[in-house]
Amino acid sequence: MNALRRVWDHFEEGFIAFLLGSMTLVTFTYVILNNL
Repeated sequence: MNALRRVWDHFEEGFIAFLLGSMTLVTFTYVILNNL
């Protein structure tokens, strides 16, 4: 159970980082396309 908890914490961190990264990438792409 403790190992599962640790895996879940790491998954949550990675998911949040991935979400932020993808949002930044989408915004960046949107700005680039608007400036063309």
